[in-house]
Amino acid sequence: MQIHPIFNQKIQTKHQNFCGKHASILELLHRNYTLNMKSVTDKIMRECTQTSANGFQAVYNIIPAGIPPQIPAAGIVKSFMEIAIDRSKKLIESIKIMSGKTPNFYLEETRFAYNKKGQIIRVLKQTTSPNGIKNDIKTNIKYEDNRTIIKKYINDGEKQSKTIITSEDGKKTILKFARNNINKRTERFKYMEGKTIYSTVATENSGIKFEAYGDPETGEMVFSSNTLNPTIYGEYIEQLSNGSYIKQVLARNGSVITREIPPSVADNFIHQRIDLLTPENEILTKLEEFGL
Repeated sequence: MQIHPIFNQKIQTKHQNFCGKHASILELLHRNYTLNMKSVTDKIMRECTQTSANGFQAVYNIIPAGIPPQIPAAGIVKSFMEIAIDRSKKLIESIKIMSGKTPNFYLEETRFAYNKKGQIIRVLKQTTSPNGIKNDIKTNIKYEDNRTIIKKYINDGEKQSKTIITSEDGKKTILKFARNNINKRTERFKYMEGKTIYSTVATENSGIKFEAYGDPETGEMVFSSNTLNPTIYGEYIEQLSNGSYIKQVLARNGSVITREIPPSVADNFIHQRIDLLTPENEILTKLEEFGL
């Protein structure tokens, strides 16, 4: 397949539940990874509703901005966010996101631990999907000179990942390696500012099964090759010169299906499965989703 010239236009899609929008992969990569947590807690304490207080700890509620759709994506309805803050240190201790369908039911519950500099060094998160699947996620963060190392362990090591964020001469480099120990699948991601965005998925002893390239100036996917689906010979997605995407599905019987697909389906490397957020910016993203 021929790769056509890139159509240099930033595509923004509205968030499906709230007034925010899905960040593109480039926006995620260029967020401020040294977020000033105290300025964020100041805003929460100033603008949000305090529901309780006990000693130095106070709890605040944030209601989503706007009206959620009647049938949101994946059946997820979020009613409000509950944030516990240590007012003496101005640090967020925990965040709970409540279900809008089931009263007193948490979709997410996250707790944070900090070092003496006020940087997050550990995160414990429990999530529950609409169909009842639970996940426990433990994150450890280490800060070394000009680099940040993030290690995640999901469900006692069923899945694990390591992300290294560095900056040299003002240019950011991000490397991520993830492994699913259940199906022996590995994911790799590499970003060098102004040079390359590259992602692969492979299964053990089988070579690369998914491979994607992106434009380092726009963050948009240019071309991908996917043979992960055993029922087809291959699936290929390509960005055209007008900014749209073409998908070709090659069946094992020799037939080829070609159709144009929206950018939201093709962009951001396998539907944003690659998590490139630091814990600080995950907090910031959740607050943006709720309109703060």
